[in-house]
Order: sequence, then structure tokens, then C-alpha cells
Amino acid sequence: MKSDPDRAQRIRESIQAGGLDAVLCAWPKNVLLLTGYWPIIGNSIALTDRDGRTTLIVPEDECDYIRASNADEIVPFRADRSTLEDVRKPLVQVLSSRNFRKIGIEFGPISQEASYVAMTLYGSALFDLLQGIVPNAEYSHAERLLNDERAILTPFEQERVRTSAAIAQGAFEAGRAKLEDGRSERELAQHFESPLSTLAQNYPAIIRAWGIASCMSGARAGNAFGAFAMSSSKTVNAGETILIHGNSHADGFWTDITRTYFIGKRTERISKMYEAIFEASEHAIGAIKPGVSAASIDRIVREKLAEYGFEKQIKHSSGHGVGYSAIDHRAAPKLAKDSSDIIQEGMVMNIEPGIYFESFGGMRLCDMVLVTDKGAELLTPFQRTIKELNVNN
Repeated sequence: MKSDPDRAQRIRESIQAGGLDAVLCAWPKNVLLLTGYWPIIGNSIALTDRDGRTTLIVPEDECDYIRASNADEIVPFRADRSTLEDVRKPLVQVLSSRNFRKIGIEFGPISQEASYVAMTLYGSALFDLLQGIVPNAEYSHAERLLNDERAILTPFEQERVRTSAAIAQGAFEAGRAKLEDGRSERELAQHFESPLSTLAQNYPAIIRAWGIASCMSGARAGNAFGAFAMSSSKTVNAGETILIHGNSHADGFWTDITRTYFIGKRTERISKMYEAIFEASEHAIGAIKPGVSAASIDRIVREKLAEYGFEKQIKHSSGHGVGYSAIDHRAAPKLAKDSSDIIQEGMVMNIEPGIYFESFGGMRLCDMVLVTDKGAELLTPFQRTIKELNVNN
């Protein structure tokens, strides 16, 4: 029995609606989508045909990590030679007996989270190999199908994201308990990062969990609106904002969470920043429901921050899809001024109002929400008051 029959049915229906005979994927997040298994070293391949039959081609030393999946057939291979030579034989075995005339494949671009220290990414070499194995097939872009499917999670997948968020909550609580001034950003970040792996032992169903936490304080936090966050050797001092950003996964389903702490007595300016991001967050989350536009949620965040006088300190959009992705600003729903996305039930996204003074400090509250038929379910209901974020207050 398939581990997630809802996902299996949806994939089958999408393949049929797209006029395809099959979809073949090698990017780890798409292999996870088709099979329910998140590859470790990245050279697994997933194939689902229009009848819903799914095959997982996987290195044999990863087979012990596949507890349950949507795969009807698992084809192991030894990954000890050149990449293409390793996978050629199992691909021939799987494809030679199938009469596929139109195959959907990945062409990119894509944002792919790291699944291990080193990953195999076939790139165009896989396409060349497929053309040699099935030369008469027509190959088409499957990005739209795959992107649309990843955007709306099944109940089974939603539960996996809840678990990932629960592990992250424990990590943020552990890290907050050890916050103190006089330590480097790198030291403080480790208090948040280590539990992202160790706390997974409290969830027996989870095979792999891991994550990264970063700390940016003072003026560095004022520049935390960029494409990435990075801890440094800077000493964290009382009286400055301490922005902790974390991304973590449980078996390939990701979180994107930020909390901003403050050590010592708050100034009026700091209190006003906190009030602004909390109010922007509450109003945005309260407006989320199926059928509303993603752009309207972004507008609510911007308008609320502007009411507090921070319109010039808004440096990024208000959120994006999370779950199959950690930080992919193209992942639906894209909460931005120019977005044409419509919020749908089953979507998971972050809401991240932020205020950034580049010479003073920055503050961001990044939460994850799931869209239900009634509205938004907050998946990160922790440390969402000034009292919880103000250390030694």
C-alpha cells in the first residue's frame, strides 16, 4: 500500500491531464514528491507513469532508509563508478519494457536544499542518457506540473511539516534559554542549531533531521534582508537586536523560522519595532484563507509596517511557499507585490514581516502557516510575544 495515496492519485491525475505517458525526476525534492522518499546523495531517480505506477531507482546502500514510500517498484544499484554508468543499467531495465512516447522531465531552474555533504546533480547529462535509451520519445518540460504539485500538500505531507516545525520549536526554546550577551554570534547560533538534529530522537517515525541556524546582531541584523543569513565572530551585546534565523527539515520537509531577541531594557524605538512586526503578522495571518490573492497578504504587511512609520525599512516581500522548499522566493504562494498566486487550501507558507535599519539593527518575525478550509493554522505558535523575546526584561 502506498504511504500517501492522496499524493499518488494527484500525481497520476496531473500526468494524465498533461497528456504525458510518464514523469521522470532526479532532483531530490521531486523524487520526494513522486515517491515519498528524500534521497541522501542525490542520484536516485523517480518515474511515475500515467497509470500511477511509480518506480524508485536508488543506490543500494540507501535502501535501509526507505521505511515507507509511494513506490510500487524499488530498483537498487551500486553507486561506485562514474555517475552515468552507475545509473545506465537500471534505467535501461526500467524503460526498455515501457512504450513511453511523451515523457515529462526537469529542465530547471530549481532551488534544491542540500540532502548531504555532497550531492550528485545529473543536469543535462541525464537528458542525454535518456535520449540514448528511449530515442523516439518526446521530452517535455514538467516544471509547471511539479511546481503546482509541490505547492499544495496532502494531509500526510502536512503532518510531516508539523513534525518538522515541532522539532524546530524545541530547538528555539533550547536556544532561547542559553541566550546571553558577551558571546559570539557563532556560539549563540549553535545553541539553536544542534537541537534541530538531536531532538528528532523524540519522533521515532523520523529517519533524518537536520538544520542550520544563524545569528546576526546589531548592525549586522540590519542587513539580514539579503538572500542568506550568516553568523560571524562578532560579540553579541546587550541593547542590540539579535536575529536568529533557522531552516530545518524532517525527512525532507522544511521549516523557515525567524525570531528576534533583545537583551536588556527595551528602548521606545525597539518596542515600537516589536509592536509593528507583531501587528503586521497578526493581520496578515488573520486574512489568509482559500481564494484570497497572495499579493493582498503582502499589501497588508506593508501597510501595517508603514502605519508605524517603517515603510522605508521594508526590504523584502512578505513570504513564500515552504515545505518542499526552505528558502525559495519563487515557491507558491509568492507573497509579493507582483504575485498572481491565489491562496489555496493545503498550501504552507511563511509570513515574515521585517524592519531593517542598516546602521542600527534589524527585526523579523517569520512564522509558518498552513491554509485550511477555515483560514490559517499557525504551525509555529511559540515565542510570539515581546516578553518571550526580551531576555532579562
